[in-house]
Amino acid sequence: AGVALLTGMRSAGFMLFLVLPFLLLWLLYSLWVAWRQPMQRPITVVKVLLWALTLASVGAVHWVYARSDRQEADSAVAAVLDYQRRHGDYPMSLADVGVAVERGRGPRYSFDKGRPTLFYPSTFIVFEQYLYDFDAKEWVYRAD
Repeated sequence: AGVALLTGMRSAGFMLFLVLPFLLLWLLYSLWVAWRQPMQRPITVVKVLLWALTLASVGAVHWVYARSDRQEADSAVAAVLDYQRRHGDYPMSLADVGVAVERGRGPRYSFDKGRPTLFYPSTFIVFEQYLYDFDAKEWVYRAD
């Protein structure tokens, strides 16, 4: 439960990489126990399945985070591009195009020195983000 709560938070999925080596060692040990001690086999299988379910659940949570954040960011991009098409210039903020953003979450936008910048943080790895390239009209992954 602790691993699921810790790694299931936004931008905390990278911590799975810290847990995974220990889990792999434990899995090897569990396989050895299940092979050498048939009486322990049922409980060992249950433990392995619980860990597999935990890891799959964390992966599913981050997949949902990534999909919802990309959809929210795509909506913001569409609103900014529509504003630019109608007014000939980019908006000063997302509020100018009617996009409400929760504090600390969602896409971030700025318009500085004639250049728009729109990005949102990675949902799996802290300090990494997806940046929208308005010239190429595509998302670019920016690693830290």
